[in-house]
Amino acid sequence: MIKVHKDFEAIPRHLNQKSAKKQTLAAIAAQDGNMYVRNYKHSSVKTALSEIYHHKCAYCESTITHSAPLQVEHYRPKADVDKKDLQIGEIHKGYYWLGNEWSNLLLACQNCNGKGAKGNRFPIAGVRLLNHPNDVAHYSILHEAMLAEMPLLLNPELVDPLDHLYLDQDGFMHGKSDCGDISIEVYNLNREGLRTRRQTIINQFFRALNNQLIELFNPLEPLTPDQFQRQMNLVFKKLFAGRKPSVEYSFVYINIISNFDSILLPLIEQEFQPIINRSFQIYIQTQIP
Repeated sequence: MIKVHKDFEAIPRHLNQKSAKKQTLAAIAAQDGNMYVRNYKHSSVKTALSEIYHHKCAYCESTITHSAPLQVEHYRPKADVDKKDLQIGEIHKGYYWLGNEWSNLLLACQNCNGKGAKGNRFPIAGVRLLNHPNDVAHYSILHEAMLAEMPLLLNPELVDPLDHLYLDQDGFMHGKSDCGDISIEVYNLNREGLRTRRQTIINQFFRALNNQLIELFNPLEPLTPDQFQRQMNLVFKKLFAGRKPSVEYSFVYINIISNFDSILLPLIEQEFQPIINRSFQIYIQTQIP
């Protein structure tokens, strides 16, 4: 998960049509979020979200596939908040006024958003807003009453996930905060297939670094220090290129760079770690404007 920049004023036209507003008013009158069936699902909405998220899931950064297409996801559930997140005896019909709300729509894969994952989960730390207060400002999740709920699920449009999440060298996601821990659990961010993909990226760079060490100490034709650094620069260039938002699992690349000494370096034999670290620091200096 990485920070995403979304223009909350650039609302797709199908969310601004009279039919969408009529649908929202009807859902509010009936207090029923299940009444939303068309507008938020329109291809123009999904296209806009796909461009913002670079065709990746907002939560795990997996790209779209034909077998498991990405879905338009409601950050706050439009209907029936899961009882797991409610107080004893509390009843919540969902945030039925946010079904067509642009600020409440993200792009997610079935594995993060489906059964056994987020679904209708929405844990909070503050006071939950149970009903629409008949105020059009409450159509936005940026309203102070919404913020007062203090959501415990990370929304990459509102916060930087890097402040709440980090990776270890085995590809496991860990939380730096309660929001991070709960988001990992609810979005199922440590499911085995996802963890394996992250570990594969880490191992790919470990092998690349190790191969350069083999060349450096080749008894027949060892690399010179300058040759070694040039080869290492090529490896690090690929690593830094992975930070681009369009790259699948860019969070992994960002974490490797930020936590090089705890993710990649420990994989190298200890006696060679200073050589690799020095080469990395040299490359880092070339990236500073």
